[in-house]
Amino acid sequence: MEGTSLIVLAGGKSSRMKTNKAFLPIGNAPLIETIIHKLRDSFQEIIVVTNDAPLYSHLKVRTITDIIPKQGPLSGIHAGLIASKFNYSFILACDMPFVNAPLSSYLVRQAEGCDVVVPVISGFYETTCAVYSKNCLPYIESNLKRGVRKVLDFYRNVKVLAVYEKELSRYCKVDQAFLNLNTPHDYKLAQRIIATG
Repeated sequence: MEGTSLIVLAGGKSSRMKTNKAFLPIGNAPLIETIIHKLRDSFQEIIVVTNDAPLYSHLKVRTITDIIPKQGPLSGIHAGLIASKFNYSFILACDMPFVNAPLSSYLVRQAEGCDVVVPVISGFYETTCAVYSKNCLPYIESNLKRGVRKVLDFYRNVKVLAVYEKELSRYCKVDQAFLNLNTPHDYKLAQRIIATG
């Protein structure tokens, strides 16, 4: 398949964590550096979507801001897809430390002929660990302009491939890969996972 972008969403307020999640130490590096290091070789372009670009300048990747701000992750997906050089992009929240290259590459490989390739874990769509095409943009933009912020709401308008745990387990530890670090409890759990190997 043609080239693909990695788009990391780092525009959240981290309100439950009380500190910027992107810079939490994970192993020997800040979380966002860990993610980019693991996935860098799998993508032809890396974009970080953030509302505080100077904080990320040391990463030596492209940084952009929301075009339609204050609409949550959907704004970041929108801005990232517009900025991407490629039709397909792997969108990833900056607080998922255990997503790996085999998983992201597998999802990208399933994307041809689809507009969205999204993992489904315990019945929930992992909308910020999914592949999106630029074909999604008109529907995303329409929703944003109407104040519709839920990512799933535009899925009805595009071709979606859902991928389930049994298949995903070939490429990752499912119980770890889809862990979001939303709270201090989540962060402690991630630290325990790393410590126990």
